[in-house]
Amino acid sequence: METFFLAGSADDPCYAQAELLGDLLLTRFPKVGLVKDMRHPCEWKEYRRLLTQKYGFNAPGSSVIIWRRDGRLVGSVGEFEKAVKAKYNLELKSDPSFVLKVMEENLALSEKATVEEKWTPYVGKYKKTWNDGIVFDGAWKSHQPHKGSVQFKPDLIYEGTLKNGLFDGQGVIRYPDGAKFAGIFREGKKEGLGKYADLAGNVFEGTY
Repeated sequence: METFFLAGSADDPCYAQAELLGDLLLTRFPKVGLVKDMRHPCEWKEYRRLLTQKYGFNAPGSSVIIWRRDGRLVGSVGEFEKAVKAKYNLELKSDPSFVLKVMEENLALSEKATVEEKWTPYVGKYKKTWNDGIVFDGAWKSHQPHKGSVQFKPDLIYEGTLKNGLFDGQGVIRYPDGAKFAGIFREGKKEGLGKYADLAGNVFEGTY
């Protein structure tokens, strides 16, 4: 028996519809495989792009993507319905309001997960606040802050790129007293050319 893979956004009714059809398919044909990959809305646009790039899918748009274990693209929910009907003679007969209810439940589960301390988006843009008060607002990559602003405490902010949770690349540190440092960072430390300036007009520029 074949295995279907479903990937989509929690706020997409088409994902909810495909999920319901997949569950029905499993009920009638238990040997069929079904792998669900539901993403928080903040992740989905970039995650979908990476997915189509990885598998070489020609799947324009923003809706759910469905494919087989062997890498063959099924398409979106419409194509999934046709494939299931053709091979298994099975159709989903659900009221649209029920599909929307499932979507709302999916979204609620997705949002609930974000409040957990350990949760971070795989990719996309999101503002995350940890229990220790640190806030990151920006782009994520592989569950790590990638580019944006990190606020450690009131008025102490880093803006720039990061790698493995550390300042890495071009960035700016803004200090509580109004001073700022702009320069290059490597593994959380200043490295290379940098410029420090305070509110009194003092400027220090050099290599770190």
